[in-house]
Amino acid sequence: MAWLWVLFGTGMVALILYSDTVKKPKIEWIAKPCASLGFLMLGWLYAPFQSTYGTWIFSGLLLSVLGDVFLIRPKNSGFLLGLSSFLIAHICYTIAFWAALGGFPQMVVLLAVSIVSLGIFGNLKNHLNTMAVPVMLYMCVISLMVTCAFSAALNLGSTQNVLACVGAVLFFGSDISVAWLKFMAPSIVHRYWGIPMYYVGQYLIAYSVGV
Repeated sequence: MAWLWVLFGTGMVALILYSDTVKKPKIEWIAKPCASLGFLMLGWLYAPFQSTYGTWIFSGLLLSVLGDVFLIRPKNSGFLLGLSSFLIAHICYTIAFWAALGGFPQMVVLLAVSIVSLGIFGNLKNHLNTMAVPVMLYMCVISLMVTCAFSAALNLGSTQNVLACVGAVLFFGSDISVAWLKFMAPSIVHRYWGIPMYYVGQYLIAYSVGV
């Protein structure tokens, strides 16, 4: 059954990219929620509420679906709602990865992720205006999420932790495309790499519940 949801999600992502190419946003209004529903249902297949890890991951997936729906709206109100949903989703993921880690994340990983995040924020800050504080807060949370996922993968090395780590890193990368598209360079090119990264990342995080 899992592969059916992956196949379904792949088709929906292809439709999202097609809608960008032909400039028909109404296709995305349907395809994007469906693609997000796919990773939610993938997580649901593995009875997520039977473990602390699964419960927090599924909560993050659900909030991500809401965030995706909000971000379909082009105005700032939709962006803020989407940002808030994903912020809480990252907190849920962070709790899950921290619980799996069973201790504090590695300081070397935290330092490396922080340097990358500061570099990204440094490039964005002059373009953020009133969004500077919300974006900075969001970047702090997603950086901690990636740090915990990476630390768990390094410390434990299980398939679950490695899949979650790759998913978290891809999620982080996809958010760079969103930021560049929103604040710096409104080019469709950022969608072509950002959208696939996001969905591969989310599907990997969802799949990690079942391994």
